[in-house]
Amino acid sequence: MKPSPILRNASDVIDMQTSERFERQVERIHKLLEASGAKVTWNNRIPDPDNPAQLRQIDITIHRDDKLTLVECRIHHKRQKVTWIEELIGRRQSLRADAVIAVSASGFTQGAISKAMGYGIILRDFATLTEEEIQDWGKSAHVAVIFHHFERIRLTFAVDVANYNREDLIDGIYNHLKRDRRAMYDLFEVISDALCNETLSDIPKLFQAEIELVKPIEIEGVVLDRLLFDAYVTRVTQQLRTPGVVAYDYPKTAVARRGAFIQSFDLENFEITHSSNQVVIAVDLSKLTTPANCYLGFLDIRFGREVTGQIEVLGLDKRKVKIEIDGLEISLRASTVPSTEGTPHS
Repeated sequence: MKPSPILRNASDVIDMQTSERFERQVERIHKLLEASGAKVTWNNRIPDPDNPAQLRQIDITIHRDDKLTLVECRIHHKRQKVTWIEELIGRRQSLRADAVIAVSASGFTQGAISKAMGYGIILRDFATLTEEEIQDWGKSAHVAVIFHHFERIRLTFAVDVANYNREDLIDGIYNHLKRDRRAMYDLFEVISDALCNETLSDIPKLFQAEIELVKPIEIEGVVLDRLLFDAYVTRVTQQLRTPGVVAYDYPKTAVARRGAFIQSFDLENFEITHSSNQVVIAVDLSKLTTPANCYLGFLDIRFGREVTGQIEVLGLDKRKVKIEIDGLEISLRASTVPSTEGTPHS
């Protein structure tokens, strides 16, 4: 069996983060594979039958029809030996479990497989698909990251008060947006939502919208909560590659007949777990690289077939808005009378 992509960045000692990520992969798989009504729990703690006050940590538990299945996971470079299987035989008896599933990212020795078969320990491992097998598999999802690229941005803020120093107020707004990147993020989050109904292409399109700020800006006692946004917007598409697919099942099951597949992408920690026409999408956007003068619009995921499932998104608060603040043009207008006066910052 070829080394699993799950281990592609691991050293001889697998760190806790890699181990946790592996366990969560297995959790997602079993949520797809188990029948409805089953409860799949990661990192569970269950009472010891002989000492209920003592809680025993289990990587994953599956409760269904008053029966308990323990799922224990190991992500090592070497195949798991018979000694681990013997430990799991004892754990099943000690915790009065109905079944134990042993999951290894690196497979099992023949001795471990024989022992497991003799004592009813269920084995699961991962097999790496070749490029030809991925093509024949026919269920790969195609994923693109869609960014909105902005040019010639102008922010025209509505001002309710009559007496203010226009130049000082514009400088104050500029310095606030430059200093508080969260304010810029909030602004473009609203703008990006407004763009969802627009048809964008690689040809710049003028976009204008009245925006109400999530958090008003206060400069020199003047509260600014509304603005007119206008800019030229284009759609930037980045296709993601699928560097690997692994298949999950009993060690001697042929790849094509396995029950679940994990499709990974070249955006770190982005995976789609497939089982028949059910899917679970897990994506961490915290390390997504955003091009200059862009904001993340959305993920375009195409399966080529009808699927059901769910998506787990992490890292949304860490998205970077890479808008060059020095290129903004900031203007003011009275709340009722528009003004064309503006001060570009370039």
